[in-house]
Amino acid sequence: MYLDHDEVLMAIERGYTQFDDSSEEEMSAYFSELSEESMDGHISNVKGIALEMELERELDGELFELTNHAGTDIIIDGQEYSVKSGVSIQGTNDDLSEGLQVIATSEIANITDATDAGISNIDLTEQVQDVFNTLCM
Repeated sequence: MYLDHDEVLMAIERGYTQFDDSSEEEMSAYFSELSEESMDGHISNVKGIALEMELERELDGELFELTNHAGTDIIIDGQEYSVKSGVSIQGTNDDLSEGLQVIATSEIANITDATDAGISNIDLTEQVQDVFNTLCM
């Protein structure tokens, strides 16, 4: 799985409604003004949204209208799934213990009962970070 520049920009647009129909320059102006500490949260948010959008495309899934839908993130073949794009074992195990189906980055899927999303957290972070680096130059 690989997220290109435009796919990450689409994830930013989905996660930040103020960027609907915005130019890359407008996104750049916004993110360039933020502190490095706050960028970690934005990158984490966009990673999750980008992974959900990629799973939607690859698996013919259906995303919920809102990115903060309670409990689950995507419907694939009629089944709701929670998508985990980080390295939190606790969050994944919490969802699994609640009976939710979970799709997670490879590192987490390898040590839990989650389904592997087909991308490592390291690669996902790098791909999203590269776009943010370009925006904030």
